[in-house]
Amino acid sequence: MAQSKPIAQGIDITECKQEEKASSRGKNFSEAVMNGATGLLFVIGDKGNTIQWNKNVEKVTGYSAKEISKMNILDFVASEDQKTAAEAMQEVLTKGQASLEIMILSKPGKKTPFYITGLRTKLENTTCVVCTGIDATERKQAEEKLLQSEERYRTILETMQDGYLEVDLAGNFTFVNAAEGVNLGYSKEELIGMNYRQYQDETTSKKMYQIYNGIYKTGEPAKVLDVQVIRKDGTKALNEISIALMRDSEGNPIGFRSVSRDVTERRQMEEALRESEERFRSVAQTAAEGIINIDSDGNVVFWNKAAEIIFGYSTDEMVGRSLALVMPERFREAHQQGMRRVASTGESRVVGTTVDVAGLAKDGHEFPAELSLATWKTVEGVFFTGIVCDITERKRAAELLQRYAAELERSNEEVKNFAYIVSHDLRVPLVNLKGYTSELRSALGVIGSNFDAALPHLNDEKRSEVAMALHEDVPEALEFITNSVSRMDSFINAVLILARLGRQDLKPEPIDMNALVQSTVETMSHQLQERGIEVIVGSLPHVVADRIAVEQIMGNILSNAVKYLDSSRPGRIEVTAQANGAETTFRIRDNGRGIAQEDMDKVFAPFRRAGKQDTPGEGMGLAYVQTLLRRHGGRIWCESELGKGTTFTFTISTRSEKGARDA
Repeated sequence: MAQSKPIAQGIDITECKQEEKASSRGKNFSEAVMNGATGLLFVIGDKGNTIQWNKNVEKVTGYSAKEISKMNILDFVASEDQKTAAEAMQEVLTKGQASLEIMILSKPGKKTPFYITGLRTKLENTTCVVCTGIDATERKQAEEKLLQSEERYRTILETMQDGYLEVDLAGNFTFVNAAEGVNLGYSKEELIGMNYRQYQDETTSKKMYQIYNGIYKTGEPAKVLDVQVIRKDGTKALNEISIALMRDSEGNPIGFRSVSRDVTERRQMEEALRESEERFRSVAQTAAEGIINIDSDGNVVFWNKAAEIIFGYSTDEMVGRSLALVMPERFREAHQQGMRRVASTGESRVVGTTVDVAGLAKDGHEFPAELSLATWKTVEGVFFTGIVCDITERKRAAELLQRYAAELERSNEEVKNFAYIVSHDLRVPLVNLKGYTSELRSALGVIGSNFDAALPHLNDEKRSEVAMALHEDVPEALEFITNSVSRMDSFINAVLILARLGRQDLKPEPIDMNALVQSTVETMSHQLQERGIEVIVGSLPHVVADRIAVEQIMGNILSNAVKYLDSSRPGRIEVTAQANGAETTFRIRDNGRGIAQEDMDKVFAPFRRAGKQDTPGEGMGLAYVQTLLRRHGGRIWCESELGKGTTFTFTISTRSEKGARDA
């Protein structure tokens, strides 16, 4: 067998090695590019199978490379976004590209928002899709914060009391809050798209156009006062508007934003205040009293015409100067202390009161004055208003009145004493007259008994004259003297009673007037029933007075009402009363004869009687009543119409307890 020889064949693999190196470099470059991407990078087949991915996919999803190689692209998508993702996959395959935002689901279950972009391509003649994903977490958070900020912004705008609006460069509303809708009387929906000229008159809209134009040119905001707007219902209002220019992200003007406030009521109040201040100044300048305003430092801020007359200083001389200038030197320190006390504690001894003070005129003379002081506050501080009256004449009049009162008191006392003296001196001769009259009657009886024995000595004529004198003339004269003495005695008694009523001590006590009047009526019940008189007593308040005196007052007036009723109609007497704070007023009304106007001045005069004199009396009853009421600080008056009736009205002071003690 022949020995075989080795056969050697050489193959040049240089080109092959070069291709392998090139392929390796290409793969390494591809992996470097994919892993260098900041987000997710997938290469998937047309069925969604994963072909290639970068390291970020493993990092974000938590899956290993081996797990990812077996997964479909939809396995990485949260269930709520899978339908959207599948539709986007089809869109890429058919249209070439698509974008969407979905939640990527990691292996542990964490969801992360990603913005995915898919691009159709071919690798080795196979259709595939290259997907890139950018983490949208920060953007989503930023968007959420922006939405929250916008929500807060809109909440503030919708809840603010001022109107807020935005208009485009043509002046059409693009946004308006609820307050502006209320301000203009339109709904928000009605205002959107509406032009500002539609709720302004021509003059105002021209003015606003110029203002908008100026803001557009300068970029400077503006505040516009008292812009007149016309509400939907046709009423007019005044607005205060602040306007600023709006720009887009590139700084280009896109419109205007405004804040408006309805100042109609404020302007009306300001006008009312101005008119009020004007009225105050007008009244203050024409007032007879001096009106002075000072600040908390005691400096004059207002000085009216009357103050100029009272003190002799002009307004220009006093405004800005201390009020102490018109005070006597001895009172200035006390005034300064009082001002300091008010400033530190807010307390004042004279605010809200009226006090007597001394004033100092420009010429140096002092005079008595009356000061009423009030205080008031403003944003500028505390102020005081003093009303000053020069009471020099009043003081003189008071002193004169006091002197007259003392003289009158002495005169009254003299009159009272005179009444007692006169009544005593008159009563002595009356007693003598009455005694001698009685003796004359006795003597006349003796003469009469002896008359028959003397008859034979007289002729017929003499006998007749003597008989007439003894039996007619002398008895008649004696009867006249006796009646006159009795009448004079009654007059003297009446004077004594009247004087006594003016001097007697009164004992005030609480009196139930209903009970007192009912008791008085009961004492007259026989007369009332006999004559068919109806007495109606209303609800009467209690009074504090002397019981005996009030019984006399009521008794006299009711007795007169009964005496002077008209017999031609049923009698009716009404007693009513009303408490009026300082006094209680009583009224006793009857439907009697009434009193003629020419007799009204006799009603309360002593010993005077009005009307027909067909009832007994001395004409003193109402004089007694008037005296007793004056002792109680009261008054009495009469209203009457002849043939219809009379009303007596009298008052008893609620201070009658003190008056009765002091009387």
